[in-house]
Order: sequence, then C-alpha cells, then structure tokens
Amino acid sequence: LFLTVLTTFAAGYFFIFGDTYRATLFSFAIMFMLGTHEIGHKIAAWRNGVESTLPYFIPAPTFLGTLGAVINIKSPIPTKEALVELGVSGPLSGFAVAVPLTLLGLILSKPDPAGLTLPMTPAIFAIMQIAVFGHVPSGMALNPLAFAGWVVLLLTMFNLIPAGWLDGGHISRGLMSREAHYTLTRTLGFVLFFTGVFFPESPLWFWGFLIILLFRNYHPGALDDVSGLSRPQKFLAAIGLAVFLLCLPVPVG
Repeated sequence: LFLTVLTTFAAGYFFIFGDTYRATLFSFAIMFMLGTHEIGHKIAAWRNGVESTLPYFIPAPTFLGTLGAVINIKSPIPTKEALVELGVSGPLSGFAVAVPLTLLGLILSKPDPAGLTLPMTPAIFAIMQIAVFGHVPSGMALNPLAFAGWVVLLLTMFNLIPAGWLDGGHISRGLMSREAHYTLTRTLGFVLFFTGVFFPESPLWFWGFLIILLFRNYHPGALDDVSGLSRPQKFLAAIGLAVFLLCLPVPVG
C-alpha cells in the first residue's frame, strides 16, 4: 500500500504536475477510487460466503503510478451467481465514484492546446468532456482529479475484458462453459497483442501480452457449474458490459 502511494505520488509529481499539492491530490484520488473498487469485491465475497484477502495495491514506476489492485480468493466460489456478482461488484463500485470525481476534475480543468494530450480517451470521459467544454479538447491543463479518473476508467476497462481471472473473466465464465471461456481468453489475448502491429502507441498490446502470459490455464468456475443464472444476475452481467463499453477508448479529434 505504501509503495503504491509512493509510486502514484511520484507519477503525479515527476511525469504530470511537477508540484507537491497536485501530486498528492492525484495520489489520494486514485487510491480512493481503486480502494472503493476493492471494497466492492470484498463486500460481494462476504455476501456470498467466499473467503478473501485484503486488497493488494500494485505499484508501477510509470506515468500511471499503479496497475490497480487485487484481492485473492481463498475459498471456492459456490455458484455462477456468486461468480458474476464478484466480477461486477468491483468495477461497478469504482466506476460509481470515478465518474463524479472525474466530472468535478474536468470542471476544474481548462482546455489548453499546449497542455497534456491523452493517448486514449474512454467513451465516458469523452462524453463528460463534451458536457463540460462542448467538445473534446486536443490538449488540457488537467486537474489531478480528472487525470486520476482517466487512469481508473482505463484500468476498469482492462479489468472488464472477458478473459482469464480478470473481473470480466469472472463474469464471462459465469455465462459460458470452461472450454468456451478458455478459447475466448486466448483469442482476446492474441488479438490485443497484435494490435501493437497497427497501433504501437497503444498499451493494448501489453495488456494482450499479460493475458497470454498469465492466463494459460482454464478458469475453474464455480463449484456449482451447472445451474444457470437468475434474471437479476443476468441484469448485473449486462450492467458490467455497459460499464465496459463506456470505458472503451474511442477515436477523438
């Protein structure tokens, strides 16, 4: 936890803002949003009788400062419904706090052609920019809250990719067989990896590489891998899909 606070502060100070106050605000905001994401998972695990660890925050010495956070599941997941709820709960909780904080940050930001140009723009981020500025600026003097929100929205998108043991992987595994899920995971991993051939500036190839490297085995699924999902759980999965689509990068400019 302390190391991730340090790397997010360093990212804000050395790569983006260059002053202590804004770097501290960026670090606090991103840790709060990621922490809310993990609390959502923890509550869902408790509701479904699944034993889990406290969250582990992942430091990264890059301009993002972190690769997110994880909790480890220490007992079997009983049902597909529990699997879907565990997958959706974190991203939905993080998204629910990221959107208003990002919107506040954008209100406090100013368009600046000489300012920061974001390499990717999540759909919901572009929608909020249009709501605040009337258009998507080519560059911005970005408030730390807005930049932290941008990072969390991208991490939410990555987490909701329906592959492996990602949050989206838990959701998709609750909706499909073990073999179909494994095929989807491998396919998505290679598709994302080879985007680097056409879009070398995009980090999608790196995420594809991580999926290929980390998720080489079948997702075990739930103990009850036969019973279907109830209508509320299918609706919950649909909400997860909607959040994923809202966090996908869109072309701008």
